[in-house]
Amino acid sequence: MLIRCERCSTLYELDEALLAPEGSAVQCTRCQHVFTARPPEAARPAASPASAPEPPAAPPPPAPPPSPEPEAAPEPPRAAPRTYAPEPSRAIRSGPAVYKPQPSQAAVTRAPVLRKDTVGTFEARLRWSARRKWLIPLVVAAVAVVAAAGWLLLSRRHAPEAGRLRAEGLALMALDDATSLDQARARFEEALRLAPRDRAPEADLAAAEILRAAELGEGATALQLRAAARAAERDRLRTEQQPGWEAAEQAAGAEADGLAADARAQAERARTLAAGAAEALGRLQGAHAAPAEVARAQALLAAWSGDRAALERAAAEARKLLPGDPWLALAEAALDARAHDRGAQERAAAALSALLAHDPEILRARLLLARTQGALGRRQEAIGTLDGLLAANPRHEGALTLRAKLAAAAAPEPATPSGFLPLPAPGRAGAPGAQAGQGAPAAGNGAPAPRNGVAQRPAGSTPAPAPASAGPTAPRPSAAPAPAPSAPAPAGAAPSASPATAPSAPPAGAPPRPRPRPAPTPEPVEFGGGH
Repeated sequence: MLIRCERCSTLYELDEALLAPEGSAVQCTRCQHVFTARPPEAARPAASPASAPEPPAAPPPPAPPPSPEPEAAPEPPRAAPRTYAPEPSRAIRSGPAVYKPQPSQAAVTRAPVLRKDTVGTFEARLRWSARRKWLIPLVVAAVAVVAAAGWLLLSRRHAPEAGRLRAEGLALMALDDATSLDQARARFEEALRLAPRDRAPEADLAAAEILRAAELGEGATALQLRAAARAAERDRLRTEQQPGWEAAEQAAGAEADGLAADARAQAERARTLAAGAAEALGRLQGAHAAPAEVARAQALLAAWSGDRAALERAAAEARKLLPGDPWLALAEAALDARAHDRGAQERAAAALSALLAHDPEILRARLLLARTQGALGRRQEAIGTLDGLLAANPRHEGALTLRAKLAAAAAPEPATPSGFLPLPAPGRAGAPGAQAGQGAPAAGNGAPAPRNGVAQRPAGSTPAPAPASAGPTAPRPSAAPAPAPSAPAPAGAAPSASPATAPSAPPAGAPPRPRPRPAPTPEPVEFGGGH
């Protein structure tokens, strides 16, 4: 028979022969609940005679005494009414005596467990274990596929925006000034963040950092030249020890030290940027990512470092993928422009002119061409090249500085020394060059300069005596006309006849003459164009 636990409803299969007619106590093996299990027939209510027996019938009243009549034949005795005893309950079934389990026996304390339930649970566990072995990897694979699909969709959605940012970065990189280069680097970084699968912006970022390093390196060179000039001025003041030289010497020394410190800082920053760009390019080259952009950036790096062999290799590889790229032509022309050979500089000027004819937006080529033209002595051409550069980018610091220097050097000698051309050295008063070539600029009005030591000083140092001396010097040609330049004899006799013409004898009370500045060094032609 099947029995069910009253608490947890667990089914059990039990031999009903083990149960007593009135039921037996059974303990559930799952919840340990004890309940009474009854056989099927005992569970039904017993029959009415068995459950409620009828009471015996009341005896009849006693009979009256018999009349004296002749005795009749005796009647058979009446049977007394029977009292019906309750029928004993029939045995449920024929067989052995009813089994009454004891509390200590296993039949009562541990009811038999349904074999079907035990086997089913074990089989279910086995099925779940087998299902889990392939279900977990399947779920993980599905999650990975969904994540990859989402990432791919997002990257494709940002691809147009990344392309626009990269184009803006390349345009800013062509403007060449420090602010534009920093903005170009920011554009490339944002494009790389939006489309990390596209490695071309990373190579372009390395190229922008190389150009920025070149700009910083040339700025450091300019600062070093200024620091050297101030240090020379400090040494001059210390040697001459003119009145008030201590304060001027201290100011010049402090300025020289500050310029030298700034130059070292810019040079270190340039080296850091170039090293980071080289590392990024090596990583991209090892991953075979964006080969064209990587080769172009490596060509720029080789031009910045001055490695001609590396430049030729990188340019040859880049031209296979980027034919006619203007940055490759710029890198090749930069090495020739940096050479001290005039022939190499001529080739660089020709190559840069051809480059600007096809790609005028590369402003660094304009600046490099202007520097090369200045080094070749073509200052007016260099000024025109810089004017075109400033028309495209008015905030280019390097072009502004270079144009100011070239304009000051190319202008005729003014009344006040420009600082870029050496002052005329004082010569003999009777020399033809002192009369014809140096006297007119010193006087500033076309009249011959007085032949004395004061006349050889720059007009800017003594502006007041110039008009006053014009009157006394006017009658001198009529009294003693100057000999022609072709007559050297009178000119040679002039020093002995007039001792006051010696340049070493300035009049008493006259201010000290400034020492002529040395000839300016030519503008360094570097790959960069910052200052």
